[in-house]
Amino acid sequence: MAPDDAHSPSGPSSPSAPRPSAPSSPSASSAPSASGAPSVSSPPSASSVPSAGPPGPGESRTGRKPLGSRLWLLLAATLSSNATDGFVFFATPLLALTLTKDPVQIAAVTAIAQFVPAVLGLLVGDWADRYDRRLLMALAAGLRAVVVAALTALVITGTLTMPMLYALVAVFTVGELTFDVNASASVPDVVGTGGELERAHGMIGAGQQVMQGFIVGPLAPIVFVVAAPLPFGLGAVLAAAACVLVVVLRARLRSDGATRRPATPTSMEPEPAEPEPDTSPRGMLEGFREVRRNIPLRNILIVWLSLGVLFMFGQGSFAYYLVEYLGMSELALSLLLVALGIGGLIGSLIAGRLTERFRRRTVLSWGIVLSGLGLFVLGLAPAGGMALVVGSAGALVAGLGSGVWNVVAVAARQRMVPRDLLGRVSGFVTTVFSLVVPFATMASGWVTRMEPRMPWLIAGGLTFVLIAVMRPLLAPVDEVGHGGTSPRPS
Repeated sequence: MAPDDAHSPSGPSSPSAPRPSAPSSPSASSAPSASGAPSVSSPPSASSVPSAGPPGPGESRTGRKPLGSRLWLLLAATLSSNATDGFVFFATPLLALTLTKDPVQIAAVTAIAQFVPAVLGLLVGDWADRYDRRLLMALAAGLRAVVVAALTALVITGTLTMPMLYALVAVFTVGELTFDVNASASVPDVVGTGGELERAHGMIGAGQQVMQGFIVGPLAPIVFVVAAPLPFGLGAVLAAAACVLVVVLRARLRSDGATRRPATPTSMEPEPAEPEPDTSPRGMLEGFREVRRNIPLRNILIVWLSLGVLFMFGQGSFAYYLVEYLGMSELALSLLLVALGIGGLIGSLIAGRLTERFRRRTVLSWGIVLSGLGLFVLGLAPAGGMALVVGSAGALVAGLGSGVWNVVAVAARQRMVPRDLLGRVSGFVTTVFSLVVPFATMASGWVTRMEPRMPWLIAGGLTFVLIAVMRPLLAPVDEVGHGGTSPRPS
């Protein structure tokens, strides 16, 4: 349920959930996010504003533009990569249990997956702006295919040890972070910054909800029980498929004459030559400097980070609360997670339509309210037979709100950030979120020791307070509109 820039699933934490990738998307997804609104009666429609770049083949100059085959290639590559993440991170804790029964050593696997983005987020974001994003995605997918294939071989031969597993998870997470940051930053490169941006992010978010919520999540434990090496073998094949799809996308973009960072047209004059990106170590901090000087962006990220802390605090001990305290069976827990995935899927799909009818600030506000309401309902679920019914209702509402929020917020942030800084801003947000998440999760555990319902009720209640206090900070999302990046206020 945490906001994510890299489009990672937004439900109660799977082993990979604490890492936003995208920003994404964020993607964190993202996976990381942005938004806002002035006093206008309605946002401009996609047909009434210029799009980012000249129309491509098959595009019309009025009405909705088709998203095109380039987005479908990016979507297929992203979903293949996302499936790899799911198989590895859902099966890895089960694999660790076959090597050790020490809970600290098992928890260390997840800690490593959280630690890598915190350390390398700025560097990976810098890479995304200095080098070819699709090339980085292909290299990252290829690296992960090799790592997971090696892990599969070690499991088959029975030679895997915990230190080896730690090392492989660390390298895998570097590749995952690199792929996710560049994939999120590639969406405007593929579809521009017009009204199609929400539609594109909505499709990707919905696809990821389906992939991890309905396919990989339920399938990975079953496949592991059938044969321990199998989920990792499937992950290696899917990572290789993602690599191939990105290579095809890169070739398509080059053949169509699309640049890595297409400019938003403001006149018919030729575009001046882009300055070379800062390749010094100080260049990695450019994302922080952009957030500091870009007031609308900074305001959006304050809201996003506050929400992230609340959501991770609320769901930090979800397994203990639902299974041990409410008495849900493992099957009931799976059904609740399916309800969460359905909510996220619907929210991702309707977000673009909602922004065509209502102001983006209004859509974002309702997304936040629904997320908080879902957390609050989960905190009120009774123990026993009704736990699944009430809990699933809360999960559905929370997923719906989170899906809407994530899609609109990521698209808004990408309009606010100059195209050549998308990677570094995403990397900065990923780093900050990754540093905060462990503290919110640990605080949830401490509060759960006193009263298991309290984290859910506190997070849900404070979400309502947050939107009441911080709603004015969302105003820039409508000021940016469809037409591209906003100026950088100083």
